[in-house]
Amino acid sequence: MVSERKRITLQGELEEMRSLVENAERARKHAESELTEAHSRISELTIQITTISNDKRRLEGDIGVMQADLDDAINAKQAAEDRANRLNTEVLRLADELRQEQENYKHAESLRKQLEIEIREITFEAEQRRGKEAMAGLRKYERQYKELQTQAEDDRRMVLELQDLLDKTQMKMKAYKRQLEESVSSVNHLIDDTFTYSGHFKCM
Repeated sequence: MVSERKRITLQGELEEMRSLVENAERARKHAESELTEAHSRISELTIQITTISNDKRRLEGDIGVMQADLDDAINAKQAAEDRANRLNTEVLRLADELRQEQENYKHAESLRKQLEIEIREITFEAEQRRGKEAMAGLRKYERQYKELQTQAEDDRRMVLELQDLLDKTQMKMKAYKRQLEESVSSVNHLIDDTFTYSGHFKCM
């Protein structure tokens, strides 16, 4: 009877140990499975982190290039504005000189016409009087007339030259204005791109 009870007791303990071993084996396999999944997840996260780091460096490089382009475009825009302002000042100065030369030309032309009338009158008087004094006066007015005619021609030439210079300067100014508009457009485009890339960069 004692041996039977001992056998039964040992049999129970053996069954209990088997159950414990099976539970331990299941726990080991579960732990191994979780460890494998953890390693797999770590590998995936490592790849994602590497990709994000590479993208971050690439975006930093792109932003650096775009910032340099933006600075160049801003400098070009400022230079175009400065040239346009200088040309505008030059146009105003040339326009003022042109007006002054036109007034001088009109004044000289008026004097020339007045002298023509006086010469005709003196010529008529000289023909009537045939006097030396009248002829001397005629020669005097003829000299003045020629001088004024020469001056009027010089003024007319100056007016034409100033008009040509003004036209050329205005053409240059239009070209610089177009360049300025293109620079402004380029700056705005680069600013938009920079903000877009900066937004992507901040999201990382």
